[in-house]
Parts: sequence; C-alpha cells; structure tokens
Amino acid sequence: MKSPLLYILEVLFCSGLLLAFYRLLLVRKVSFRACRRYLVAAVFLSAVIPALDIPLYPARTVVYPLPLIAAPPAENFVQTTGKLPAAGPVVPSGWRRILCPVAVGGYLTAVFLSLGFLAVRMVGIRRLRRRSRLTDCGAYTLAEHPQIATPFSFLRTVFLGGGYEGRRRMIVLCHEAGHVRHRHSAERIAVELVRSLFWFNPFFWIAGRWLQEVHEWEADRDVLDAGYDLTEYRTVIFHQLFGHNPDIACGLNHSLTKKRFAMMTQFRKRRFAVLRFGAAIPVVAAMMMLCSFTVKTPLPAAGDPDRPTVTVHISSGGKILINGRPVTVGDLERLIAAEREKLSEADRAQMEVVLRADKDAPMADLADVMDASRRVHAFRLKLTAEASDPGIVRMLPPDPLRLPADSKVKVLVPDQAGNMGTLRIEERNLFVVRVDVSGTVIAGVASGPQSVSDRELPGLIKSFVLNAADDPGMAEKTLTEIALPDGRTMNYPVSEGIVSLQVSPGASFGRYLEVQRLIARAFDSIRDDLSQRQFGADYALLDEPQRQVIARAVPLKLTELRR
Repeated sequence: MKSPLLYILEVLFCSGLLLAFYRLLLVRKVSFRACRRYLVAAVFLSAVIPALDIPLYPARTVVYPLPLIAAPPAENFVQTTGKLPAAGPVVPSGWRRILCPVAVGGYLTAVFLSLGFLAVRMVGIRRLRRRSRLTDCGAYTLAEHPQIATPFSFLRTVFLGGGYEGRRRMIVLCHEAGHVRHRHSAERIAVELVRSLFWFNPFFWIAGRWLQEVHEWEADRDVLDAGYDLTEYRTVIFHQLFGHNPDIACGLNHSLTKKRFAMMTQFRKRRFAVLRFGAAIPVVAAMMMLCSFTVKTPLPAAGDPDRPTVTVHISSGGKILINGRPVTVGDLERLIAAEREKLSEADRAQMEVVLRADKDAPMADLADVMDASRRVHAFRLKLTAEASDPGIVRMLPPDPLRLPADSKVKVLVPDQAGNMGTLRIEERNLFVVRVDVSGTVIAGVASGPQSVSDRELPGLIKSFVLNAADDPGMAEKTLTEIALPDGRTMNYPVSEGIVSLQVSPGASFGRYLEVQRLIARAFDSIRDDLSQRQFGADYALLDEPQRQVIARAVPLKLTELRR
C-alpha cells in the first residue's frame, strides 16, 4: 500500500499531465462536449489511477546466491551472555509526533469546510426556488423572483429576476436552457465534490475554472445557433456585468466575458478531432504504468512445481522411501546429496526436502532425516502429513561441524543436559513449548511452564513476544530502525523472544505438525496486526518489499531441542 505522501504526489502528477494535454491538444480544437467530458474524466482519473494497485508478476528469474554458510544469517537469534537493553514502545520523534496529527486535522478541517460551503450554497439555491414563482416550461422549470440580480440555472431550474422582457428575455432563457440541456450543473457538482477532497491540488481548481469556461462557451454557441444576432447578444451580456449569482450555478458570468466574445467568432472545430482525443489513451496508459502497476514478488509457495524437491516418506512402521524408492537410514545422507549434486548452484539453494510421514509416526524416525538433510546443506524442509496437506516450511540451521573455521555463523547447539556452552539465551527471552508422548503441551516462560490447551497456546506466545507491559519476566525488545519501501523509516521494538520447541521422541508426527501450526499462528497474528497498521492489509496480501519490512520487525524465532 502506498504512503499518503506518495499518493498525493502521484495525484498532482496525473492531474498536471492531463490538464497539460488538454491545453495543448484539445481546447478550442475539439467540440465543447468533448472538452467537458475530458475535464470531468481528468479530475476523476487523477484521483483514481494512483489509488489502483494492479499487480504484475514477473517471470521466474534465476538467482545465483552466495553460499548460505559463508555469511551470517539474516536473523541472528542467538544471544550471548551480555544482556541487551529492553526497548519500550515505539515513540515517534518530536516533530513527527506533532506534525502528523496537525496535518491530518488540518486536512479534515479543510475538507469539512469545503463540503459545508458547498452544502450551504445548494441549500440557499433550494430556498430561493421555494420563494420564487415557478413555471413549467417543459425542458426546464422557470423560477422568477425579484431578488435575483443575474439569471442562472441549477440542475433543471432556470432562475430569472425582474426587468427581462421581449427579446432580451428570450436570449437569456435560451442561454440558460442550454446549461440545463447539457447538464452543466451536475458536472460542476461532481468536480466540486472531488475538489473538496483534494483541496490542496491546484490543478483541480484550474480544471474547475476551465470547465466553467467550456460551459459558457457551449451555452453561447447554443444562443447563436438559435439565430440570435451576435451584437444583440453581446449587448445582453454587458447588461449582466454587475449582477451576481451563486458560483456553483451556471449563468452569465462576467469574469469570462472577454474569452467568451473571442470564442463566439474565432472557434472552429478542426479536423482530426478523434485522433486528438485518441492521443489521450497512451497518456492514461503511461500514467497507469507509472502509478498503478506494482511488481509483485510473492514468496515461493510450498510445493512450487519450479522448485527442485526430494521427497522422503516415513511410514508409521519406520519404513523410509526417498522419491518412491525404499532406503535405509544410512543411505539417506548419500542419496539426498546425490540429488543435490544434479542441480545447478542456483537450484541447490532452492532445493526443498519434502518430509512426508504418517500422522502416527514417532518423531524419533524423523530426526534422522532432518540430520541427513542438514549435513548436506539442504536446509529448506517442508513437513507434511499427506500429499494434499500444504504443510509447513522450516529452514534448518547449518551443521556446526561442517562450518568453515572463520565462519561468522553462530549456531546454538545445546548438549544433552541442555547446557548452551559459550552461548546462551537469557532466560526471560525463552518461551518453552514441550510436547510429551501423549501429545500434551506444556508451555510458558522457562521458569514456569504449565499445561495449556491448543486454544490458549497462540495467545500465550503472542503475549510473550509482544510484552506490551514490559514485564521483566518476559521477552526483551530492541528498538530497531527499519527502512520502508517508500524511503521512510520506522522504529519498531523487535522482540528478542525465542520459542523453544521440545518434542518427545515418542510424540506423533501429526501432533508435532499441529503444534508447529499453533506457533506459526501466533507470529502470523502479530504480523497481521503490524501489517494492518503500517500498510492497511494483512501480511499475506503485501508485496515482497512490504513483507520484508514486517518479517524484519516480527521475525519467527523458533529453535527445536530434542529430548
């Protein structure tokens, strides 16, 4: 979703471009009707085109990434013994904290004033109509009242004051009937409404003035086409110079008199009017390409047919199949490595090991597959219980025994006693989720986990990660500056909390998947909340740059410990 500032800039660009096109190629060169329609369309298109979000999905691009283990991971979730300072909630800088509410309040105040002024004028015209003597003239209703200084029309009513007799009355009524017949008032109201919302846009004010000019030119042409003498008509216009009418109405407006007199004699509809109008099509198309089309780079879906995969199936009886062939545990590493060697360097990084197991298969049988995949640097793992199950995708940590000596990658490798060696996680930053043989979930902060239901688990994890009350017994937060796609930055308290999933070897694979989904649901909820506040849409609906922002602010920090 665009930022308000970017949207405003695009509205200014579109409206300025469309009006420049009108001034150069259309005004006084095509019919008045075409000019009117173009100006009204230009106002609406200038507001709508920048608001559109038309996705473009590029063709698949082959990327040759650096080796995964040659550089530190994007999210280093290992904390050393040093204690990181807790960060409070996001607090905007002083000028931004003051400027944003003032700007929004000023904008809304101007909108309400503009709409209120429009409503007052319309109500005033309606009251004047009630006090006037009405005459049904077929195509319009004539409202006569002595207080009307200058004739004008509004919607299907022509307003006329006293002192208009004979041919002068006929000329004035012919002019105003032209406004009624062409529905000029409706066009003026539509433009006024849009201009009230975009009162800061000078091009919309110019468009409204130019539309008023075209209305008067068209009504003047109707009078002359009806056979009235040019000199006589100009004399009638001079008589109206000192009159007054509501500026939302259509009437004999003296501010346009000089241009109107010129148009009465100089305007000639030129050839190729259709071609001139057709030239606006590429202009609108260019604006849509610049302002409406957005390149979308969705995250690769699990099971993407373009992604190289190796499928490992484990039955509840412990039988292992790799790509449909029965194998032993000892053959797993060699066979996965052989499949990986068949691929190019680019496809190796994209390779996915699909681990499919029966729901009642014990987790002990799956550990060997995970270890074999990790040792051959096939880190992307999709866990699923059946072919139709979308499953979950997890990235395995590299094998610490195969890292280069000078590698900057830090991997948390607890021993059987749970000791972290030279690296450890602060106790307050660890949320433990244990799954025993029976499938019961024991969850909570490291100091006091307790039995919880599936319904309670996502909420507990969400509360732990967010730590809205800055509880010293829950996850710390680090205030981090994150770059936004539009060039701005936001400060967000990134949680240091880590979910430690500890699954008993005897627990079923189906139960393991259920708990993994519950953990993911908690992080998805946090991401959706931030996505709605920052971009106005759920995380799944964002484009790739926006998703990266949210993923940096709310990383899914999950470690698994075998029991």
